Amino acid sequence: MKTFLKLGICLLITQSAYIYSCEIETNAAQQLEQFFQPIDQAIQDKIFEENKASLSEQAYLGHRYRIAKANLDLIANDNKAFVMNPFDDVCLVVKTREIRNFSNGTTQMWVMDKVNPRLDTNVAGMTPEIKEWLNTVKLTVQSSSYYDNSPAPQEVTGVGISRNPFDGVTRLTRSVWGQWEDFNKIFHISPVTDRGEYYLIVQQSSHQREED
Repeated sequence: MKTFLKLGICLLITQSAYIYSCEIETNAAQQLEQFFQPIDQAIQDKIFEENKASLSEQAYLGHRYRIAKANLDLIANDNKAFVMNPFDDVCLVVKTREIRNFSNGTTQMWVMDKVNPRLDTNVAGMTPEIKEWLNTVKLTVQSSSYYDNSPAPQEVTGVGISRNPFDGVTRLTRSVWGQWEDFNKIFHISPVTDRGEYYLIVQQSSHQREED
């Protein structure tokens, strides 16, 4: 309990500095690739309706939510800065620090360092562990496969066109899930479907945080 109280005091002290640094780097951050890709509102509504049973509780208990695509090509150890943008008004520049492999590589821990905004000042009462936690984003990357039974392509042969004998194909996919804290905000990300095509992004409401 004391640890959480101490963390809360540290966050209050650093909040004004955080807002200022975010505004300074906005123009530069706009030139970087963004992790989340927006989709049309009509498509969001359709996806939500099709998965309403699993998404309703997560979405409605949060302060706000949206459904978006994710640029999974940014999951790489290339020291390249990009923007983690759960919402249009949230601008968090990060760089991949490392990717840890578990379960023969099917599960990975994606560890990112916050570049801007970042807490670099020493705050009285803040331990190195808390400072490290505030300056880090960690998400889980899950690799899996699914069976695609969409119509198979046709093949051209010497005697005409014949259909591929296979009805479908097994495809590999990756999905990302987890949560991170951006100083005074907590964001949750989870795939809407097993294929990881779309993601539900939820900002936790303040009363949820007080109850935790």
